[in-house]
Amino acid sequence: MMVMKKIDEDKLNKKLCCKCTKCCEYVNVKLDTPETEEEFDNILWYLLHKDVYVWIGKKNKWYVRFNTPCRPLKKGSCEEYNKRPMLCREYSQKKCENYKPAKDEKHSFHTRNDLILYLKKKKKQFYGFYE
Repeated sequence: MMVMKKIDEDKLNKKLCCKCTKCCEYVNVKLDTPETEEEFDNILWYLLHKDVYVWIGKKNKWYVRFNTPCRPLKKGSCEEYNKRPMLCREYSQKKCENYKPAKDEKHSFHTRNDLILYLKKKKKQFYGFYE
């Protein structure tokens, strides 16, 4: 009975996704909340890379996002759908950008200047950041 239920959920998930690949196009990694100049410098380094940005969630958690598609993704679907990792299997459409209109991002930093403006607003003075 449990196996049949899982198969039905997989079919429903596949149908709900309907060639949407947004959750397969990036990786978010949680960061420790930066406090020191060195930690903010590391974030600055992330922002110098193509297709990488940093964001702060509603609960003040920091993340670095790498915009890079999953390798098994081909023509809008996963070639390894039945062998996908548990993280993919447990992902819920309730968290999907298409089904959940509210943004999780409180702040986002796409460039060095975005981070500098944030630091200035927060009145954080770090050597070398404002030059």
